[in-house]
Amino acid sequence: MKDTAPLIVLCLISICAAACGGQGVSAKAGERPNVILIVLDSARADHFSGYGYAKNTTPQMDKIGGRGAVFLRNFSQGTDTPHSISKIFFSRYFSLGIFGTDPLPWGTRHESPGTIFKTFDGQQVFLSNILSANGYRTALFHDNAFFSKDSYLARKFDEYYPFETSRNQPTDGKIISALIPWIEKNKKRKFFIYCHIMSPHEPYPPKEEDKEFLPDKAGSSVDALRKKFYARTGPRAHGWSGDELRILRGLYDGNLKHTDRWIGTLHRKLGELELDQKTLLIITADHGENLGEHGLLGHSGQPFDSVTHIPLIMAYPPLIPAGVRVTGLTEAVDIMPTILEICMIDLPKSKSMDGVSLLGLIRDPKDDREFVFTKDSIRSESYKYMISEGLLYDLKKDPRETRNIVKQSPLAAERLKEKFENAMRPYKKRYEKSIRETQPAFPFYFRIKDFKIAPKDVFETSWVNGDMAVILEKASPSKPWLLNRNFSRTGGLFCLPGNGLPPTLTLSARLPEGSYQVSVLLGSAGKIRLPPEKAGFRFRFDSNNTPFACPKLIEFAREQNGLFYYHFRLGKTRVEQEKFQLQFHFRPLKERPYLIRHVQFSPARGRGKEAPKAPDEEELRRRTEQLKSLGYLH
Repeated sequence: MKDTAPLIVLCLISICAAACGGQGVSAKAGERPNVILIVLDSARADHFSGYGYAKNTTPQMDKIGGRGAVFLRNFSQGTDTPHSISKIFFSRYFSLGIFGTDPLPWGTRHESPGTIFKTFDGQQVFLSNILSANGYRTALFHDNAFFSKDSYLARKFDEYYPFETSRNQPTDGKIISALIPWIEKNKKRKFFIYCHIMSPHEPYPPKEEDKEFLPDKAGSSVDALRKKFYARTGPRAHGWSGDELRILRGLYDGNLKHTDRWIGTLHRKLGELELDQKTLLIITADHGENLGEHGLLGHSGQPFDSVTHIPLIMAYPPLIPAGVRVTGLTEAVDIMPTILEICMIDLPKSKSMDGVSLLGLIRDPKDDREFVFTKDSIRSESYKYMISEGLLYDLKKDPRETRNIVKQSPLAAERLKEKFENAMRPYKKRYEKSIRETQPAFPFYFRIKDFKIAPKDVFETSWVNGDMAVILEKASPSKPWLLNRNFSRTGGLFCLPGNGLPPTLTLSARLPEGSYQVSVLLGSAGKIRLPPEKAGFRFRFDSNNTPFACPKLIEFAREQNGLFYYHFRLGKTRVEQEKFQLQFHFRPLKERPYLIRHVQFSPARGRGKEAPKAPDEEELRRRTEQLKSLGYLH
């Protein structure tokens, strides 16, 4: 931030206040506004009526945009939530994640041999931290299943309000209905609210708005479509007819309009409380959604415009003139610098942001930057080049990105690649140099698939999604070990005594040097009624003729589908030269399958700490149902 920023902002406030003719209750010159940042999960800009969509999906957000600035060509740095939210809150092209991605967190954070050695770079500062340091009360309202209370993200807010999604009814109203009383309670202080609403992301529960966007007499077809969509096992739209995709888009639009209605309710309440002139209101998305484009459903993956072109609306009447429509290219990393400039907050000299404030574009909406980026793509007004995939699109002739012209235009691809590398090199270098140099101070776990498993010839691999019975039926393993690499709650390493005597397996991984208390999460299709020393499970941390030892049972919790999870404490080990090794030896008395889900590490200091407790049966059920509703578990 430049030292002249506060002076510029004060001048702009005076100019804009004069232009507004003093209407309403305006902020005092130099007064910092409240900030409300609303992120709609999976919201595509091209499905907003204010962005030119033919259907009337967003009348309330269009009104808000009419009171301020609409950024017509705004793009996300990621195609899924983990890769996009951290970019917003740190203003970073490359950053460590800020919340876990495991579908069932177990009281501690998920890491991997790749992430555990990474840390935040020394120049990063989190948006809510800098606002809090400047007198703002911060609160997080959300219904995202991954924003757990123990995550880095949640711990950076003064107050935390989670809500659960459901396939039976929308959640947006519950969030806004809780947010409004919080604002009434805190209206006399400066506040920053981050409100993350999963809609228009699935699920697509029945709602009044659906009727406007679905074909007439489509009742049974809609119910069948919902079942088909929720039962899908991958991102491909193969086998989906044009009529089915039209219904799916109608459900998506219904979600969007329902959320729009509640955002309108919030905006009207700000007016009633005389806070609309004292609050910077920002509406954006983390990413978009494929609705059949490119043969895909959902998001993540390649950065097509369908998943990177996202809305950005800003309203703050004392500073942002009404009716501004910005045509220049903008990015999600620009949100944080814009907030801080409007709030007249300078970063400490030791900190930095990769984005730029958008106030300049608000003053001159036609001013333009040449390129915007994701971690592996570059987009200009005319071209997009996805570098790893070798996909080049002429956006003027082919705005839907259907024809790869990289072979016809290799020089254009090479020039774009060079531009990308020159622009991103310092950011990548900074990220790659941010290495953890000491043992982590927090407990964490690796999923079994994060380890190297040996010998390779004694286990099979599957990617089946479903419960244990479905996995074993579809994978049809013939060996006594099966590694299921799927994202689901039954991802892990199965021991199958019914397929023969299970040979000893060795798990190895890179791990920061230090001493750790180690535990294992073991699942069983039935309750283990024998004490650990008779259950047939042994381990050791090395293979130098050290005797196998019996673990200590810490606790168990039962999941809804009948799978019992047991935490076994293995004891303390010292990791040197970043090499961790663990051997398993199974001789179970029964032939029923077992599942080794993860290995947990707690830094050992003195006597050390017990491994964090697994969630109880009700907590597992609740998390499972929420993740199913959001489509993360099938």
